[in-house]
Amino acid sequence: MAHHPILVTGSTRSGTTWVGRMLCASGEAGYLNEPFNPIYHPGWVADPLPSWHLYVTNENEAAYREIFDRVVRLRYPIAGNLRYVRDTRLAARFVRDAGRSVLYRWRGVRPLFKDPFAVFSAPWLEERYATQIVVMVRHPAGVISSVKRLGWGRGLGAWTRQPLLMRELLAPYADGIEALARDPDGMDAVDRGILVWNAIYSVVRRYRDEHPGWRFVRYEDAAGSPAETFRMLYGWLGLRWDDGVGDRIRSYSDASNPAGTDASDPHRIKLNSRAASGTWHQRLTAGEIERIREGTRDLWPAFYSPADWDAPDGEPPGPAASAGAPAG
Repeated sequence: MAHHPILVTGSTRSGTTWVGRMLCASGEAGYLNEPFNPIYHPGWVADPLPSWHLYVTNENEAAYREIFDRVVRLRYPIAGNLRYVRDTRLAARFVRDAGRSVLYRWRGVRPLFKDPFAVFSAPWLEERYATQIVVMVRHPAGVISSVKRLGWGRGLGAWTRQPLLMRELLAPYADGIEALARDPDGMDAVDRGILVWNAIYSVVRRYRDEHPGWRFVRYEDAAGSPAETFRMLYGWLGLRWDDGVGDRIRSYSDASNPAGTDASDPHRIKLNSRAASGTWHQRLTAGEIERIREGTRDLWPAFYSPADWDAPDGEPPGPAASAGAPAG
């Protein structure tokens, strides 16, 4: 277990960045940002992967084994990434990650993939590399309100170009996915979010049944009790927990931090974690919340209770937030 990779996955906006960063606080795991993201360049995979949410299995692994063998060995593709260095920001990222690859190998750290786009490939990563899997679960209203604010969630055409994925994992949602792929504006942000949340978390529910050795963590539980949640994860992953790790995690979840991210910095992780987990109550209208509750009703009871839809202290939900409003 000492050198096995770690994957932190789930849906987008489910807390994977925060959890992944905090699991690196002891210095024994090295953070790798989204190697499965097909447009994150320069990055840990030089040549763009063919799809969002790539589904890799034993059936099609021949095209990807060499790529991910290098990632797991922390071999940053320097030559392949040079063509993406087009400005100072990208140059800084290139230098940072190339330097990290050397430092990580020198220190003998474990690679930690923070990657919501690897969720469908998690079983393959476990089988191929003995990866330990942490899957983040977030309330559908929390995910959808955040994605809606950012204008994400229009890339489902990529799913239809993966027949293996559609056949083996997403067949129950094929009609909706194909309709949205043909007409990305045929659904509003809430209905798109419902479809995506259902598709991803139907697979997560299946994984929970099939992989009892994985850890499935509700974002709301981690946000409400960060010290207890991360102490549990550190123990399971075999990472060192000490006062310094605990202090760092507390500083990144303290009540004195902002309650949400700014639209210009959606990946900010130093937040009032407890407050951030419930910002959807203010960002969505009562009508939107009811649509989400009804649209995900066949699935959310697998992860949440009816009480998890209640606003804090019985307060009614607020109006939908503007694009610049805080977000968790």
